[in-house]
Amino acid sequence: MLALILCAASLVFSQTQTKTVQWSKNLRGSHHEKSSPDVLMLPQIDGIEIQGFAVGGKSITLGEPFAADDDWLRDFTVRVRNISQERLLSIQLDLHLSEMIVSPQVVFCYPCTAADKGKSILPGEEVNLTMLPGAFYDWVKKQVATERSLAQITRADIEIVLIRLPDEKKWVSGCVKTSDPKNACPKPN
Repeated sequence: MLALILCAASLVFSQTQTKTVQWSKNLRGSHHEKSSPDVLMLPQIDGIEIQGFAVGGKSITLGEPFAADDDWLRDFTVRVRNISQERLLSIQLDLHLSEMIVSPQVVFCYPCTAADKGKSILPGEEVNLTMLPGAFYDWVKKQVATERSLAQITRADIEIVLIRLPDEKKWVSGCVKTSDPKNACPKPN
């Protein structure tokens, strides 16, 4: 019986690795990027506030290692509150897999499923940004597999956040206000 327990524990341990998510070192919106009439590039988006990050339902802190299995990207979620006075049509956060030469655009969004189509985020409302299930996750795995296995991916950078407003204007930045100072993005130089 003890041998069976030890074997099962070693299988679980071998599929669990240390991962890290952090803000990108090259913050979008902070380096002379120009806005256009419909896209406002910001050093930091203050109209939403990130309440927290989780993988597999367990809270994580940006920049700190956490244990996760090979499919951790599929189980990554971002809890966001609309602290603006605007109704937001959508929120999208993109991760860059920094260990890859050519990283796929790994998108987490709300609303992004057929069941959520037509929903928006009202002032004061909280939503979870999640990865599109099924085909999108399969596509990400295939893109990663062109360079390495998904099990070898241990780091991801938050590259950009995009918010669509009802007038079809967009707020874009590589930095977002956070409720927990431990998760705050670095201040641009």
